[in-house]
Amino acid sequence: MRNDPELLRNLRFSAASQIWLETRKPYLKVRPFYLAGQHVKHLSVFFGEMQVRKIHIGHIREYQKARTHNPSGLWKHRAGPSLINHETSALQSVLKRAGEWDKIKPHFEALPMPRWKPPKVLSDEQEMLVFSIASSNPKWELAAWAASLTVNTSVAGVELRSIQLQHVNMDSRIPTLLVDAETAKEEIRGRIVVLNSTAQVMMTNCLKRAAKLGSYEPNHYLFPFRKGPGNWEPTKPTTASWLRRPFEELRAATGIPWLTPHCFRHQHATLSYEAGEPEQTIRLRMGHVSERMTRYYSNLRRESQKTAVDAIDQMARFRARA
Repeated sequence: MRNDPELLRNLRFSAASQIWLETRKPYLKVRPFYLAGQHVKHLSVFFGEMQVRKIHIGHIREYQKARTHNPSGLWKHRAGPSLINHETSALQSVLKRAGEWDKIKPHFEALPMPRWKPPKVLSDEQEMLVFSIASSNPKWELAAWAASLTVNTSVAGVELRSIQLQHVNMDSRIPTLLVDAETAKEEIRGRIVVLNSTAQVMMTNCLKRAAKLGSYEPNHYLFPFRKGPGNWEPTKPTTASWLRRPFEELRAATGIPWLTPHCFRHQHATLSYEAGEPEQTIRLRMGHVSERMTRYYSNLRRESQKTAVDAIDQMARFRARA
């Protein structure tokens, strides 16, 4: 059997990890499976030609060091502790399947995680800059629509790619968008969100684009898969990396080095808090199971904090009474 430990331990890591990945596919949702594939890809740069049975703790420590600093340029970018720990977790799974992990486990240490910092949030000026620049170039237009939908609905790019036409309801008195629990990152993330006026405009743009690309049946995707130039497959969703390139270019164009599609989830939570929405309402709309997760995404901006502290300014209050 291809999944037999004796076979796997004698294979090169690149081959054994692909077998492991195939066996995980029925149990993982689209996004986790994609991420597992990325972890295996990065691991294979270092371990690919090694026989699984010959991998030892020294190799893993060297991987952690090399991945952190990338002195030889083996990878496109250096990686942080969180990503490296996820990658070594995938390595552990392959070694466990091959029956080789028990001899390494007593000596393994994951990289320590840095102290948590609140996520960065765009100021109003930065947000306006991003959308102004994005709308100035047709090749960034789709990224701008997706980012705007995330700001206005909380629906992330990874969730938008799984939206089918049957999930969009523009004809009711209150237009809505369904994030199907079957395709969401986690079941708790399944939810129905209301579209405000901006989200309705963005969704209309996306629907028109989808129609031009051949999506018209209920099970067709809002963002269909691109098979080649001018060739689209509406029954398959766009790739998991569909927003990567435009955002790489937008980071350079805007001068905001930390800009990613996920920033707009932070933006949604922050704006919702600043608008005074109840935390439970925000949590339900974002698909969070805990208050802690919602607060992780929120980060009241300095402008709002200034307004809040001005309201309790002691000298101003005393002057008003004089």
